[in-house]
Amino acid sequence: IYLVTQKNYFVDEPENEDLYEIGCVVRIKQVLRVSDDLTKVLVEGLYRAKHQSFLKLRDCYGAEVTEIADKPILNREVYVETLLRKVKAEFIKYLVSGPSVTPDVPVIVESSNDLGFVCDTIASGINTPFDDKQYVLEQNSVTSRAKILIELLKKETEINEIDKKINAKTRSAIDENQKEYYLREQIKAINAELYGDSEADEIDSYYTKIESLSADASVKEKLKSHVLKLSKMPQGSHEGTVERGY
Repeated sequence: IYLVTQKNYFVDEPENEDLYEIGCVVRIKQVLRVSDDLTKVLVEGLYRAKHQSFLKLRDCYGAEVTEIADKPILNREVYVETLLRKVKAEFIKYLVSGPSVTPDVPVIVESSNDLGFVCDTIASGINTPFDDKQYVLEQNSVTSRAKILIELLKKETEINEIDKKINAKTRSAIDENQKEYYLREQIKAINAELYGDSEADEIDSYYTKIESLSADASVKEKLKSHVLKLSKMPQGSHEGTVERGY
């Protein structure tokens, strides 16, 4: 069968202009009916193809397609080998950066020395926007495909690294807030035991008021440090009165 990607997922009845010009002729390997309205189909790509026309048959569409063969590689063998190693190296960096791929993809890539096949396998297996994958698919020069894929892998690796840094900072901020909340609750419970609920409520109300202030974070932190100081002081102490006045 001939498979071609829609430019927009949300078009239910795509016309010719809603499809990319280049797709793949594939062989169906497995059909899995997941539910009444969902079927998964596993296919094996045979070759790139460009459609000239579509026709509506009784049960499906037909297409007139032309095979797009790869251009002969005219570069020196050492140059092709260098590109192959570079593609594999960038793919490893991509994998290390975190995203998951189908388990057999790294094995296939590592065991093959066919530059075009390696590029096609990686491009189909990585988590990247479909229009980027389409751009790789449309290259019938193997060396151009490899160079484009190298840059694509670099971009996706950088995105993954930035995403990890953002997640780490977010977790750190959440952990710090949770720690602060836990300590406040501990102090509140201790004060309630020592001096009664009124003291604990007073401390809690200070924190609530500070959070509602329209002030810089540095100002709020300064105020919170004084509330924390107050919470540790015995009820009725002179130092406590000074802190309350502050």
